[in-house]
Amino acid sequence: MNDWDAVSSPVNSQDDGVTDWDAVSTIQPQRPPIKRKAVSGSLPPSPPNQGASAFLSTTRWHISASFLIRLVLFIVVIVGLFSAGHFGLFRVGVNSVVITSATATANAGATALAQGNATATAQAVATAAAMQQMYAQDTSGTPMIDDPLTDNNMGYAWGVQNFSGGYTCGFIAGVYHLSIANSGYGWVDCVGRNIYLNNFVFQVQETIEQSGEAGILFGATANGFYRMDVNSQGTYTLYYRPTNKQDEALLSGFSPLVKLGLNQVNTVALLVNNGELYFYVNNQFVVNTSLNVSGLSYQTGTFGFFVANFGQPADVVYSNLKVWSVP
Repeated sequence: MNDWDAVSSPVNSQDDGVTDWDAVSTIQPQRPPIKRKAVSGSLPPSPPNQGASAFLSTTRWHISASFLIRLVLFIVVIVGLFSAGHFGLFRVGVNSVVITSATATANAGATALAQGNATATAQAVATAAAMQQMYAQDTSGTPMIDDPLTDNNMGYAWGVQNFSGGYTCGFIAGVYHLSIANSGYGWVDCVGRNIYLNNFVFQVQETIEQSGEAGILFGATANGFYRMDVNSQGTYTLYYRPTNKQDEALLSGFSPLVKLGLNQVNTVALLVNNGELYFYVNNQFVVNTSLNVSGLSYQTGTFGFFVANFGQPADVVYSNLKVWSVP
C-alpha cells in the first residue's frame, strides 16, 4: 500500500466495527420506545437509565480517540508527503536549473571553442596561402644566383677547408660536402663571399648522408649570424649566435613536409623581407617569425652552410643553390 492508499482508504477501528468515515458520517441510532403492558399490582422500579448514556458515552470516547489518532496520522502523512514533494521538487528544480545552466555553459563553451578553432584554422589556411603566394611570386623570375655547387668556379668562394679533428668543407666528386669524421659533439660552418643581401630568397637542396644536422647560415656579420637547421627526424630550429656567445634558439618545431631519414633530398628555402623570416620546405610554407633579436634589427650579411654531429660522424651534401633578390 502506498501513501495515497493510506490516506484515501477507510481503515477499520479496533473493536466496534465502525470506520473513521462511519464515525464522522453515521448518526447514532435511537432506541425504539418500550411498549409497556398494563399489569396489576405495583410496577417494579425501572432500572437506572444508564445503558444508553453509558453506551453513547463509551462509544463517543472510543470513536473520538480512534478518530483523533487516525486524523493525526493522516495529517502527518499529508504533511510529510507535501514536504517531501515540495522540497524534492525544489531540489530537482534547482538541480535541473544548475545542470541545464552547466550544460548550456558547456555547450556555449564548446561552440565558442569550435568557432575559435574554425576561425584559427581559417586564418592559418589564409596565412599559409598568402605566404605560399609570396614565395611563388618572389621565385618566379630568374635567380640572381644559380649555382649547382659542383665547384667554386661561379666566383662565390665557398669555404674549402680541412680543420683539425676531422672537420671538413669542400667539393668531393663534384658535390659540396660539410662533414665531421669524429664521434663527438661539434659543428662546422663555411661561408661564401660576394653575396650580401637584405631582402632575398635563399634556396638550396640538402641531403643528410650520415647522421647530423644540416643548416643554412645567413645574415653573418661581425656581431653574429642566424642559422636555420633541419635534421633527418623532421625537426627544424632557428638560432641566433652572437659573436663569442652561445646559440639562442628563436624558433623550433616539426614539419611533416621534411622527408625523413638519411639520403633524402630536401629543398629548403629562406625568404627574408624587412626583418621577417619565412621558412619553406620542399616548396611549401612552414612557418614565419621576426629576426629582430634583443632589440636589434636584422642586418645584411653573408651566407654559408653548417653541419653538426651528435655523438657520431656526420656528412651533409648541399646542391643546386638559387638566390633571388626581393624588392
